[in-house]
Order: sequence, then C-alpha cells, then structure tokens
Amino acid sequence: MELSLTDLPTDVLLGVMQHVDVPDLLACRLVCKRLGGLALHPDAWRHRHLHGDRHTPLALRLAPCLMLWELNLVCQGSRPPPALCSATKCAVTQLSIILPKESDVFELADRVIRNQAALGRLRGLRLLLLDRFYRIPDDEDAKLLATAVSTGGLENLAIGGFAGKLPSPATPALLAGPAPSPSVKTLLVTLTPATEPFVSFVLAAHAATLEKVTFHGTWGRKLSDSIAAQLGGLRNLHELKCEPLPGLQAVAACKTLRHFSLCVCGFTPGPEDEARRRILLDAEEFLRRADQLESVRLGYDPVDNDVGHFVLSLPARPRLQRLVIADDRPFQRDSDYPHLQPLLAALPSLTALHHLELNAVLDGLAGAVTAVTAPALRTLKLRPVQGRTPCAHAYLHSRSMATLLADNPALQVHVCGRNVCLEVDTCEACQRHCHQELRCIRWLMKGEKLSYDCNSVLTPQEYLWINITRYNLLFNNGSRS
Repeated sequence: MELSLTDLPTDVLLGVMQHVDVPDLLACRLVCKRLGGLALHPDAWRHRHLHGDRHTPLALRLAPCLMLWELNLVCQGSRPPPALCSATKCAVTQLSIILPKESDVFELADRVIRNQAALGRLRGLRLLLLDRFYRIPDDEDAKLLATAVSTGGLENLAIGGFAGKLPSPATPALLAGPAPSPSVKTLLVTLTPATEPFVSFVLAAHAATLEKVTFHGTWGRKLSDSIAAQLGGLRNLHELKCEPLPGLQAVAACKTLRHFSLCVCGFTPGPEDEARRRILLDAEEFLRRADQLESVRLGYDPVDNDVGHFVLSLPARPRLQRLVIADDRPFQRDSDYPHLQPLLAALPSLTALHHLELNAVLDGLAGAVTAVTAPALRTLKLRPVQGRTPCAHAYLHSRSMATLLADNPALQVHVCGRNVCLEVDTCEACQRHCHQELRCIRWLMKGEKLSYDCNSVLTPQEYLWINITRYNLLFNNGSRS
C-alpha cells in the first residue's frame, strides 16, 4: 500500500516544510486542511528570515514567529503597512530596523520594538541610521533609543550609524522610561564624543550581563578614559573589539577577558599626533598587562607608519593561542613588513600559540618559523599583501614554502588568493601548465572565502583560503624551481 504525502508523520512533514520557501509555504495553506494547519505551525517558521520582499505583509499577518525580520523604513514603497508593522502577532527573535532621519519613522520603529517586546520572543535588536551624522534631538525621537536600551530580555543590541549626538542619561525620555534590567550580553555601538554619555549609560545598565562589546568610530576622537574604566569593571566581559581608547590599559583588570581585537585605522599626521600617540601607548600597555588573553587580532589600515608597536607587547603570553595580524598597507619587500621581526622575536615565548595569521611575508618566515621556535603552532594562514598576491600554483613552486613545510611537518599552511593566474596575467609557475588539478580547486574542496571584515581589498568571488599543505602532499611536492 502506497503512502500519500498526508500519511507521513507530522514531524516528518514539518521537517520538509522547513525547507520550502516562503511563497510555497504560504501556498500550502490552500492544498488541504492538514497541510494548511502545518503551514502555520511555529516549527515551519521559527528559523526563517524576512527581508522585506513582496511576501512580507502576508507572512506578518499569518506566520506565528520568525528568526529574523529586517525592516527597511527608508523605502516607503517596499515597507509593509505601518499598522501591520506595529501590531503584527508574528513574534520575532531578531529584529533589524534601517532608519532614515524622519521623526515619524522613529515613532513607528519605537512602536514596532514595543510590540515585539510584548510578544515575548525578542532577543536581538539592531538599529541602523543611514545618515550617520544626523543628531537626534533630546525630545520625542530619543524615545526610540530609550526603548531599545530598556527592552526586557534583549541579549544582543546593535546601534549603528548614530555618529551624531545620542540622548544623554539625563534626557527626559530615558528618565521617564523604566529602569533597564540587565540582560544584554552582546553590544555593538558607535563610540564618539557625542555618543559617549549614552554608551556609558548602556554599559552601566547592562554591566552585570555584558560578555561581548564592539565599538566603532572611536579612533582619534577626543574621548575620556571613563569608558575604558567601565570596561575594566565588567565582571563577565569575554570579548572586546575596538579602536585605540584612552586609558585602555585599565581593561586589563578584567580577568574574564579572553578575546581582543584592535583596529588602528586612519592615522593621519596632524596637530593631534601627540594625543593619538599617547592613546597608542595605552593600547601597548594594555597588551603588556593582559596576560589572560587567548586570542588577539591586530588590524591596520593607517596612512602613517608610526602606529604603535603592539607585537612587541605580546611576549611571555602563556595563554595566547591565536594571533591575527592584518595589515592592509602595501609593502614592496618582506623586510618592509614592520611586524615581522617583532613577531619572530616573540614566537618562542608564545608557547601555546597554535593559530597564526598574518600577511604573506613568506620569505621572511621561511627558516625562522620552525618546530623549535613555534612548537605549538598548527595552523598558519597567509593573507595577501596589497599589490602582491601570488596564486596557489606559485606557492606550490616556492622554495620558501618548501622550506617552511619541511621545517614544520605538523603545520597546516593556508594561503589566500586565486587557485591559478588569470590567462591575461600569468605568473612563471602557471606558464609551465603543470598542476592542472588546481584549476578544479572549487570542485575538489570547499574553499573558505575570506570574510569581509578581514580584508576589504579582496574580492570574495576571486579569493579563497587554500590549504597548501594538503595540495603539496596531493601533488607529491610537484616540480619546483
């Protein structure tokens, strides 16, 4: 006896319906009574994202829940009816709202947040203002930020693009609202002198629960050192991503901190040089003191070369397991890479370091990185140097790569670049027409695309992380020059 679709168990049908796209899932309501009921079951919707297409209004009317709702209030023609947005019974877990600077839209966003908070599933909120230098008045519009901060049960809060003035803690909208109950674990916010009082208020309100903090827009700003002092007092802070902050060394007092990412960008010589250099010294002192760190990422995109000596502050880190150095400046020779010699000097004291990622200064690493100087190292990832990006084929023929692999038999070396050269610009290795299997690399392996935040110079469609160690063994060391 053959089973029909409707004879299948409910959990099996729901498992299938989770993979049906939104238009077809909504159409299932009209097929039969059983599928119609399952089409509106929470299990068929709880993992879904809505991005504002033409099916969004119907989904907001019928769907019981969503994982993510992205509401773009900038384009009036594509946004759902305001009454539906603020009164829907569809409960979302993550809410993202993109805002123009019109006050009526701020009021709508406020109602949307309050409605979702009342439905009880809201755990993440992201507010993005497109006009980043728009200054929010300390009046009705400030209610939106007060609502965001005081929404109960939020675990993730991101406030982006608000580089102008944010409401201060003394703003009536904040004073009139309920006192925020600590709940936020992950915070992302723009930190400028104009937003500093508001950021300080949020840090204080959620000090008991904050675990991950990311600041944008801080570098070179005239900030006080009070933010760093607050961070140092967070008892659950696990991860911090920021640009250099005044008084950053105070954060070393936070013994729960394990992951730290520092981005130094836009350093332009000028009258504020001395103040900025003092901030760089604060960051260096933080790295010297913070011996509890397990991973450190140092990102550079400056104009000036004098951007601190952070790698020199890393020696004797028994817990440091992961180090990333991402420098987007062009270097003509490996010897010009300012982090190379400090890194080689620090390596023997980084006894737990098992993952190292830096720009591809291969000739400088060959012979210096060995199983003796870096005994715990298991993964080495080589990022492109701007203007110098060999293909994977060239790496296979490289004598320096051969030396590096021979000196480190337990090391997996990954390079970022094309698998082979384009026909219009062919390197010496590709001109030999050997290792043809590399042309099929996208089918032979799942290439890991370089993430956007690692290197904005790269084109993700063209560059992949390629395991050179694996291919060196696959081709039996190939033919090298």
